[in-house]
Amino acid sequence: MFCPNCGTKNNEDAGFCVNCGTSLVVEIVSDSKEQSQESADSMIPVTPVDSVTSVDSTTSQIPVSPVEPVSPATSVEPVSPVAPVEPVSPATPVSPVSPVSPVSPVYRPRKPLPKKVIGIIAVIAVIVVALIVFIVVGKKSENYEALATKYFIAEQTCKWDTVFDSIDIPDGEFLTKELLSKAQANTSAQVISNYSVSKQNDIYKNILSKDKELADGEISKDVYIEYRIKGESSNTTDTIGVIKLQEKNLLFFDKYKISPDNLVKSNFTIIVAKGAKVNIDGIEVSSKYLKESTSSKASSYSVAKDTYVIDYLFEGDYTIKVTQENMQDYEEEVTIDMDDDSYTYTDAKIDSTVSDKLASTGQDTMKTIYDAVVARKDFSTISSLFVNDTKIQSEAKSTYAYFMDEQITAAGIGLKKVSWTSIKGTVSQDSVGSDGVPSVTITVKGAYSATLTSTYSTTPTDRTGTITSYFYYEYVNGAWSLYDMDLSEIY
Repeated sequence: MFCPNCGTKNNEDAGFCVNCGTSLVVEIVSDSKEQSQESADSMIPVTPVDSVTSVDSTTSQIPVSPVEPVSPATSVEPVSPVAPVEPVSPATPVSPVSPVSPVSPVYRPRKPLPKKVIGIIAVIAVIVVALIVFIVVGKKSENYEALATKYFIAEQTCKWDTVFDSIDIPDGEFLTKELLSKAQANTSAQVISNYSVSKQNDIYKNILSKDKELADGEISKDVYIEYRIKGESSNTTDTIGVIKLQEKNLLFFDKYKISPDNLVKSNFTIIVAKGAKVNIDGIEVSSKYLKESTSSKASSYSVAKDTYVIDYLFEGDYTIKVTQENMQDYEEEVTIDMDDDSYTYTDAKIDSTVSDKLASTGQDTMKTIYDAVVARKDFSTISSLFVNDTKIQSEAKSTYAYFMDEQITAAGIGLKKVSWTSIKGTVSQDSVGSDGVPSVTITVKGAYSATLTSTYSTTPTDRTGTITSYFYYEYVNGAWSLYDMDLSEIY
């Protein structure tokens, strides 16, 4: 059957065109009408040809019977008119219809959640995760036994950064992570075969009263760690004190630190000569640590000292350096432990360069003073050689006048002329000083050639010989000055 609309061939029993969907009932109805007409025609009797011929020839003899009327065929219901069909161009071939593939069920995508709802879900998830982390971290800080174990392992394996982060110490320039690592640089790590941890009960029962009392459990606890060092034949037990801090961790949880009793030395004293500077591992001990300063004037046999007290210092190995103007720098490796409370160094040595200069100064001083005696000059001409101190100046003037009277009489008898064929000064450091000022003795030996007169002969005589004089210097106001002298006569 062909579609009256598009000309597509369809199955005989098709109700609609598979190509354009046009109803095919028209064709079916039309065929039925033609069949009905053909059936009606077949019901009318037909006279055979021969009989008709016979009748024509003998018309007057054989009468013709009238034909019975044919019953009208059953009327067919009128079909709705079909829309006019555009003629198909015969030149255009009709493509065969592809077989219809089975239709798959259609799934409609779900409608996405609004961004606002997604945002709320994300915020809730973040809050839940944060709450879990908050609780986990908070509970971890309350586990003081785990903290003590972590500290023990770090100390035994020389993990000093971890040790530093675990201990409860105040702020201080000598309590830094770097200084702890330096102080413990020579400590060897221990290989632990095994260990066990036990903690002190916070509450104990009084046997007599049967009352329960706190055993320091409110603010501190002790953790006992028994361990065996690899290669040793017996166990060792360390007691680690744990302190509960006043501040809370994350506002709600207890916070603990390790007591630094076995690592920190308190009130360590350093004693040096007055005016000396102290340096510990590159850090200068400033004047804020200076607690006491003594003067040597109280006793001529004592050394003026400065006493520094460092409030907190890690135990361990340090390099202590003492410096002082005009003195040699002194450096020493020092181990500070529980039994060491102080360090003393007051025996600074004069610097070799300074010593050489002082030896030359002593030689020049001896020449100047003997020339002044020969010329009978007043003390005022040489007073600048001495410390600008009233007492020292007065004593030096008396010494000079007495020597002049011994060397040359009022009558002019005595030393007339002196020259030095050789002269050499040697510096020795004194063990005492005035208010910590370095002091030295310059020993000057001179070979002389002199002219003298005596009461026995007014004729000048030439003499040669060797004398030794002593000149005492101290460093005051940035210069070396005489504070005393001991002269030898020339005979």
